[in-house]
Amino acid sequence: MSVRLDCGDYKGLFPMEFHIVGVYFIKYDVKPLIDLLRSDREISGGMRSFIADALSGKFKRPPGKKPSKLSRDMRIHDRLVDLAEEAKAKGKKGLYTAHVTKVMHEFNLSEHDVKNAYKRVERIRKDRLKLQEELIASGMWRLETDSDGETLLISCIEPPWLKKPTEE
Repeated sequence: MSVRLDCGDYKGLFPMEFHIVGVYFIKYDVKPLIDLLRSDREISGGMRSFIADALSGKFKRPPGKKPSKLSRDMRIHDRLVDLAEEAKAKGKKGLYTAHVTKVMHEFNLSEHDVKNAYKRVERIRKDRLKLQEELIASGMWRLETDSDGETLLISCIEPPWLKKPTEE
């Protein structure tokens, strides 16, 4: 059974398509839509309609709304984590002023902006982990190990009210 989601007028979206629609309305970027079209993935009818509307210019960024900084903040966070891991490999631990300074120059931002970007992503990550723990505790989600035996995947357990009755 495949899970299908509805997003306004766009019905029957696959979960990845639903995610792409959500991201589109944050960034108003057509690149993920183009990548989806170029991939070998099956595309639902609802997603085809959404892509046609997006590419035809039906959706505009609201006046005064600036593009989201989340993707930039995530790149900053990842870079700082990479620098901290490099330092850890050399026997040091934690983030250092030198790491922040290096990222400031790489992204052409102030120290304040770099630190706030890191804090925003950390807060989002912690909130996401808390939500995942609550979903697992409620029995709606479970942890699975993939084929390499290391990566944990979280997948939805079918709610009892969606299960079809079995014939006996």
